[in-house]
Amino acid sequence: MKKIIKRCLKIMVGIVAVVALLLAVAAWLLNTDTVQNQLMQLVSEELAERLHTRVAVDHVRVDVVRQRLKVCGVSISDQQQQEMLRIEQIAAGVELLPLMHHEINITEAGVEGLKAHFYEVGEDSVPNYQFILDSLKSDKPHKADTAATPRKAKMKLNIGRVWLRQIDVTYDTHNKKGPVTLQVGLGEGDVVTRGEQYFLTLDSLLFATDNHRPRKNSGKPKRGYFDEGHLRLAAWMKVSVDYAKGDSLHAVLRQCRLSDPMTGIHVGDLRLQVGANKRQAWVSALTITWGSTNLKIDEATVQLPSKKEGTGLRRAQGNGQRDAEGHSQGFRPAAV
Repeated sequence: MKKIIKRCLKIMVGIVAVVALLLAVAAWLLNTDTVQNQLMQLVSEELAERLHTRVAVDHVRVDVVRQRLKVCGVSISDQQQQEMLRIEQIAAGVELLPLMHHEINITEAGVEGLKAHFYEVGEDSVPNYQFILDSLKSDKPHKADTAATPRKAKMKLNIGRVWLRQIDVTYDTHNKKGPVTLQVGLGEGDVVTRGEQYFLTLDSLLFATDNHRPRKNSGKPKRGYFDEGHLRLAAWMKVSVDYAKGDSLHAVLRQCRLSDPMTGIHVGDLRLQVGANKRQAWVSALTITWGSTNLKIDEATVQLPSKKEGTGLRRAQGNGQRDAEGHSQGFRPAAV
């Protein structure tokens, strides 16, 4: 009996040693220049074939031990062969064992250093990113006999955390008055999931507009400083989503600051709770602090569009105070 036990232990130790050796060899091979160049070429070719444009990848790294994948220097051109999108780094951590049980567990995924330039040549022209949207559309297959064809088990996707760093997107478009440039930027952003809850943090979120024309108050000193054609609004916020299932939603804006020095927007604190279902949407515990002005709304409910019941304001109530001296002249830059 002892000999059998010893023999079993030796076999188990041998198997473990072989598996460990295979993992070590795989980790070493995946980090060699030859294998990484092949991976880089494979990723570039797959993306180029899928998107029907030129795609370049500088570097691909796979860490088997830490179960992480990193792709660096992704460049995507538009159909005019101009660089439309560049990403310095895409990183993801994937657990390998759950794949055997039809589960994809992504511990974290992130994008760093994304710079994109989208544009339209004219008011009625197709934007340069439209071909990507078209390539992502899947052709629906013909309906087959579901009784004879067994259904494949669906993969379950779990994502623990998504992070974004240094995002800069510009969009040159046109309206009836001429060209307009929109810009969206983000310093840092994090989305963390805990069960069915989501926690969102945005730092240095930027939204800017430029209509390439003089400001509305140019030469008109009595006119307010607010101009939707010249915005540079920065925001910092923390949001938690308690649940978002089907037609139901409940979220809390726990902290938010808004600032635009050019137009005089300086919201020191904005907090609220929002919820919605099929029939109505509501906002509660709304608090806005703007300089010395505090506005509070206890609850506001709006009936959503319905063929049977129609649309109308169900109830809105609140209380607050207004600093007439601070806002009687409209928006204006803060005094320096």
